[in-house]
Amino acid sequence: MRKILVICSNITVALQIRNHFLTKKNSFRYIILIQDNFYTNDIIRIFNIIKNKKIIKSNFKKRPIYFNLIKFYDFFKIKNFNKKLYQKFKESNLFKKIENEDYEEIWFSNDNLSKIFLYKNKTKKIYFSHGANDFLIDKKYLDKLTFVKRTIDDFINNYFLYVFKISNNNSEIISIFSHFLIKNKFKNNVKKFREDFIKNFNFKKKKYFQKKKINLINISIPYAFYQQKYKKKLLYDYVDFFMHEILNKIIKQKKMLYVLKFKENIPTNLQKKIIKKFNNYFRDYNLVLFSSNKTGTNSLEKFVTFYNIEKYYSNFSSSLFLIKIFRPNVKLYNFSKIIMNYWKNKQNLLFENHRQNQSNYRKVIKYYNKIWINL
Repeated sequence: MRKILVICSNITVALQIRNHFLTKKNSFRYIILIQDNFYTNDIIRIFNIIKNKKIIKSNFKKRPIYFNLIKFYDFFKIKNFNKKLYQKFKESNLFKKIENEDYEEIWFSNDNLSKIFLYKNKTKKIYFSHGANDFLIDKKYLDKLTFVKRTIDDFINNYFLYVFKISNNNSEIISIFSHFLIKNKFKNNVKKFREDFIKNFNFKKKKYFQKKKINLINISIPYAFYQQKYKKKLLYDYVDFFMHEILNKIIKQKKMLYVLKFKENIPTNLQKKIIKKFNNYFRDYNLVLFSSNKTGTNSLEKFVTFYNIEKYYSNFSSSLFLIKIFRPNVKLYNFSKIIMNYWKNKQNLLFENHRQNQSNYRKVIKYYNKIWINL
């Protein structure tokens, strides 16, 4: 029987893969490799629709490094690091489980495992976008200088540095977010995506939330990047800024329920500590910390889709687009500009990846239709 390998560690990606699966003839056996994390059980539930499958969980969380010309002096350092990682993976039981299969296609996203496993792999590849920035993979969106640099970077990574670098030359790209691009060049089917989600992902709702008008706030704080953690002073300074410069603009109605959602990588005790600070400041308002025990789900998208959400506040993220797909009537507010201004003269305090995220924001924002109101 023909086989398809699926590598997935992200709910948004899993939903897109599920949607793509529904368009295929079900004559394949699916080997589904899940990088174990906060979302593993949800991802497994999303893939319940696939009957002929084998699910393999992995704890392989080491992150390979990409080379770029700006850091040419790190070439050998990166090569040695990635080579050791590649060799370790090839010697693992996980590699033995998946390597000997003859795959018709490989479906994947921005997973650490895919970057290792797909190195010099000739199988047809389909990449599913995990975020709103991913359309930049298509070099048609790049200026000439960036195009040349990216082409050289990709070539060096893919042929010499033991890491697979996605491009539109080596993979087909599917992105649900492309629906909102001013010039859409990718495959997507928003209508089926929404219908499948609403039909199959309802949950037992909590009575406390059912009859309330809710404003949902997505809180992003500079906590960590992989094993690197920010200093406490930087974190608490940012929390003060967020409270005074962003929440002060949002929390104004005493009859409204304000639900505050943190990313899953923020420790629960830290979330509670920050919410306590917010509650002390906004004493006359109703603030609730988002948690599965209280809401009935740990999914932001489910919460917005099946409760009475009036407004959603966030920095620039994929959640803005997903909510627009699932609940088009929810008013969206983007506070990225306020955050960007805060970090403008503090770039040296940020980890490199987070500086890159801010740089990417300035690049990508001009390509999207504006579906939000700037706070």
